[in-house]
Amino acid sequence: MRWMGLLLWMQLAVYGGRRPGRRMLTAATLTAGLAVSMAGQLFLLWQDGLLSLQTGLPLHICGMMAALSIPLLWLRPRWLYGLSLYLGMPCAAMALVFPAVIACSRPLLMAAHFDRLHGLILACGLFVTAQQKPLPRSGAPAFLWGSGYLLFVWRMNFALGSNYLFLRAAPRGTPLEWIVARGEGFTLCSYLMLAMLLIRLMMDVWRRLYPLVTAAGSRTSCSR
Repeated sequence: MRWMGLLLWMQLAVYGGRRPGRRMLTAATLTAGLAVSMAGQLFLLWQDGLLSLQTGLPLHICGMMAALSIPLLWLRPRWLYGLSLYLGMPCAAMALVFPAVIACSRPLLMAAHFDRLHGLILACGLFVTAQQKPLPRSGAPAFLWGSGYLLFVWRMNFALGSNYLFLRAAPRGTPLEWIVARGEGFTLCSYLMLAMLLIRLMMDVWRRLYPLVTAAGSRTSCSR
């Protein structure tokens, strides 16, 4: 169901992005999906008495990107588009492959909100790309924004005693376990190095994907 839902959201994003008459409706649908997913997770945490500054703030990379995907849909700022393409979307994809869903009394409902949220982060990036928005020429702004955000969350973890970005403890069964086990300093440096590698990789990936996404949208438009 996770991957079926993801494919449906991605198809909607490409179709709606390439048809000017459908863009507002598609953006509203994606916005509503993001809002329901974020609010649904917070509500489930609140029901179980788990909602707090340590669990409810959108400070994980995907939580932050879910919140920022709403202005991305409507305003499409270039810096945010690059951040979505080069960091937000690949991190959301990795979260779907290695899901770290917070435990609660309704695990299936929490997992549904989790899967939808991360699928929508991918869909929002595709929605903007399908509008033939030019790809960012450099990955440097995404790296600078991401680095600043990492340091901000690191300090917030100290202030709140939280574990946002899994800087103190990694979810079991994920590749982050090996990194985080070596301490916060090692984790911070590793995150920065991985971000550089990921951005460089995604720049090459998107150069190949961009014609496919825009062409897919064009074929959809012509078929009507």
